[in-house]
Amino acid sequence: MFIKKYWSTISIIISAFVLTTIMGIIIFHSKALPEIDAYYHIRLADIIANSSLVLSKFPWTICSIWNLHFFDKEWLFHIILIPFLSLGLGDIIGAKIFIMVSIFICAVV
Repeated sequence: MFIKKYWSTISIIISAFVLTTIMGIIIFHSKALPEIDAYYHIRLADIIANSSLVLSKFPWTICSIWNLHFFDKEWLFHIILIPFLSLGLGDIIGAKIFIMVSIFICAVV
């Protein structure tokens, strides 16, 4: 009775778990992250965690408008990423765990 009543929910969760497992095997098979932009997000989340919540300058881009007038359009993403980078497993592993959690949540929703 229970399984018949909640079968659609159970099947969604099982499918999300299978998808996350497959993607995890692919993601953790490589030592690198799946895309280059992820390294920027990791480092910026680390800078936010170790300095202030809002950055007004980004001095590493000397020839860019970001040098003096920086605005982090992915601020909440970086804030959510910080706990995964603080797991003590290293930044790359923490980012990969974040990717896996994101895949599972997106698959369920």
